[in-house]
Amino acid sequence: MTANMIRGGVVAAIGSLARALAAFAVLLAVLIGLPFALCHYVGWPLPDAVPSWAVLSAVLTQPMSPSFLIDGLACICWLLWAAFVVDVGLRAADVLRGVRWPDLAAVRSPAAVLIGTIVLTMLGNRAIGAAAQGPQLASSSTAAVVETVRDPDPVTGHCDSMWAVAERTLGDGTRWPEIFELNRGKPQPNGRPLTDPHQVFPGEKLHIPAPPPPPPVPTPPPGPTALPAPAPSHELPQQEEQLPQPASAPSGKTTAFVGVALTAAVSTALVAARRRYRSRYKPGSGLRDDLPVAPVVYELQLAHHRAEHQPTPHNEATPLGVRSGHEVALDLAACGGLGLVGPGAAAAARALVLTALTRTTVAITADDLALLLGGATVGEPPSALHIVSSYAELAEQPPPAVVVAELDDESRRRLEGALPQESQRRLAGVLLGQWAPGITLYVRADGTVSSASPGPGEELTGARLFHLGDDDARDLLSLFREAEYRPQPEAADGALELGANVVPVDRPPLQVRVLGVPALRWPDAEHDVTATIQPRLRELVVFLAVHPDGTTREALVNALWPANTSDKTNNALNTALSRLRNAVTKATRGTITDIAIVGGGRYRLNPDLVDVDYWHLDRAITARRTAGTTQDRIDAYREVVNLHTGPLADGVESEWLEPVREAVRRDVIDAAAALAHALRDVDPEQTLELLERARAFDPHNELLYRDIMRLQGRLGRLEAIPRTLALLTSKLAEIDDKPSPEATWLAANLPRHHTKDQRPAS
Repeated sequence: MTANMIRGGVVAAIGSLARALAAFAVLLAVLIGLPFALCHYVGWPLPDAVPSWAVLSAVLTQPMSPSFLIDGLACICWLLWAAFVVDVGLRAADVLRGVRWPDLAAVRSPAAVLIGTIVLTMLGNRAIGAAAQGPQLASSSTAAVVETVRDPDPVTGHCDSMWAVAERTLGDGTRWPEIFELNRGKPQPNGRPLTDPHQVFPGEKLHIPAPPPPPPVPTPPPGPTALPAPAPSHELPQQEEQLPQPASAPSGKTTAFVGVALTAAVSTALVAARRRYRSRYKPGSGLRDDLPVAPVVYELQLAHHRAEHQPTPHNEATPLGVRSGHEVALDLAACGGLGLVGPGAAAAARALVLTALTRTTVAITADDLALLLGGATVGEPPSALHIVSSYAELAEQPPPAVVVAELDDESRRRLEGALPQESQRRLAGVLLGQWAPGITLYVRADGTVSSASPGPGEELTGARLFHLGDDDARDLLSLFREAEYRPQPEAADGALELGANVVPVDRPPLQVRVLGVPALRWPDAEHDVTATIQPRLRELVVFLAVHPDGTTREALVNALWPANTSDKTNNALNTALSRLRNAVTKATRGTITDIAIVGGGRYRLNPDLVDVDYWHLDRAITARRTAGTTQDRIDAYREVVNLHTGPLADGVESEWLEPVREAVRRDVIDAAAALAHALRDVDPEQTLELLERARAFDPHNELLYRDIMRLQGRLGRLEAIPRTLALLTSKLAEIDDKPSPEATWLAANLPRHHTKDQRPAS
């Protein structure tokens, strides 16, 4: 500790003590000095006996005497002094109860100012004392090492920060609050104690916490229960569940703010929709397009993957919003329906409708649906959304399937006329407008409930309702519809022209395998060093491996750190590359030091040090277009099929990987189908084996099963045809689909045609 630091601390302590003494002196002067002065100089200001009416009239009608004026002012002073004493007692009670300063009633009185000054001075002196002993206490308790804040980078100009220190030493930048708490109050080079985590100085010594114990296995929180029906006393108990931060758009691409239930449904629907979309691929078509994913779908899927939350049991309550970090669920039927008014009503209704669709059916008129979704036309809706023609038909729907997009006076009368009185009280619906039989909430533009109709709905005041934009709601409806079963159109058979010659290359020392489960092997294929590389670093290696020509910094950070700010992503990438370099150096015992190189603003794996199986496959797929003869194409098809040893980066779940993985899968399917087409007349046995391999690549593609059944019939393996149809049926059942009539017809008629062909001529 330098002399400047000591002098600064002493001056600060003396100043705080002087303020405390001044406040204490003023407090004593008012509490003791004021009554003493009144008693000594004024005396008792009131008459000794109750004055009669005549005496009182005489005093009031005569000119005011000096003694009367002094006595009146003394009475006012006594009243103010009594109020001050009561306030001092209340503020002292607050301090004894442990109320944090300066939160005491926002310093609402002179008593609070005086007591607050004294208490804050005592707390400040205690913090200064702790700061003076901070380094010794830290080094003897939880601090394991001391890290020095680094100088600014001479190339990029980036300054060191607590985030960077945490990422460098603890492996996780989000743990910077632990470092700040451990060093809070420690003197800094500028002579002041550390109070701002965003202000650190080069050369400053920071104590780092010891490694934490293994995290406990999380237990699923209890599921939400429904809000009961309104009690006679108009009390509405809230059902709340402790949750992580509800899903929202972390990258700012959407304005969606929804609950965990909807994010889980979106993630599940996306998986099903992708499977259905990909199962309709025609081998040999050459198409590489994948299911388009709307920004809201992408953001909610990311939020679902990040959330450490177990699914809650299904019950009658519908997730409504969030209050104080808890998710609030509402039983719409028990409350008689929910009316929403205000600028945020439509967005809240959209979120409630989409959430309800994941649990039950919802009915709405076509006009009201178009109005709810911003006036745009809506395509074929998901099956859970029933489009009705009138309010009478709407009233016939079983609860909780009622939604009205705009409840003006006319539509309210029509709905109330269509609904019996008992149904009005048990209506499970979301209505835009006042709804007297149930609860009406006024929703601000940000989704906050500012007021509610008198009665049980007042308990919801202050909650923030989930909300969705009209574009986001349309995108989610399209996703839910895409995830459902639809008959597949008939596609014609075809094949691609593929061909390639793979140029053999020398095998570098480090072998990177990304076809199948990612693996790193050194110095040969028998020695696996994958376990020495952390999972996050493996994903970085996979991203660089599938970009053999290199990738930009922007593309890399957007794929691996999509939700971080630019400063955080730059720090994260630099730290990841540094950790990868250290891990590879350790795994190869110093033989290889850095497998990633940077040149021309692009990042790539060093081809002189690594061998990636995907590069061989990529070269084979690319070179097939230059094949000039039939035999060259057949050789290229066979090379592509043989090089494919499994799905690209099997087990790695990242949004950036999906289109690359699907493109590789389709390339291999095309090669297998084209090779089978070329060999079916000369080698039907090998053709059947190739079709089986292609079926393993694409287990939901019906066209491959049809070709397999045709070839089985040609080879006379009639008993295998029903088994192939049964396998197709079971695989399509995984995506809630079923074989087309063409496949069923083939399975039934191929044995008959084979028997007819084998019958001898009479």
